[in-house]
Amino acid sequence: IIGFSVVSVITGVFIQETFKVATSDDQIMLNNKRRAMRDHERKMTNLFKHADHDGDGSLDLEEFSKIMDDPIVRKWLSSMGLEVDDVDRLFETLNGGDGKVTGS
Repeated sequence: IIGFSVVSVITGVFIQETFKVATSDDQIMLNNKRRAMRDHERKMTNLFKHADHDGDGSLDLEEFSKIMDDPIVRKWLSSMGLEVDDVDRLFETLNGGDGKVTGS
């Protein structure tokens, strides 16, 4: 009986510790996701600044097309799950009707 009780206590402690680890794993996962989103936002902001040749804070169709025609940019966007097959259609979707895409 004493041996069974000891095994039950050890099992209870093990389960409690497992739940603590699972909870911290969720927090770690959320923190990693937030960090990845911040990194992605920073990279997209840098891409936008690089593409904004006239420095007006927005991209017209010419600037947008030029950056989207770069094979390295396409491969980079593809690696993040964004396949760009129709640049003109994407520009029309993003520009809000004013002929400019802004970074905000």
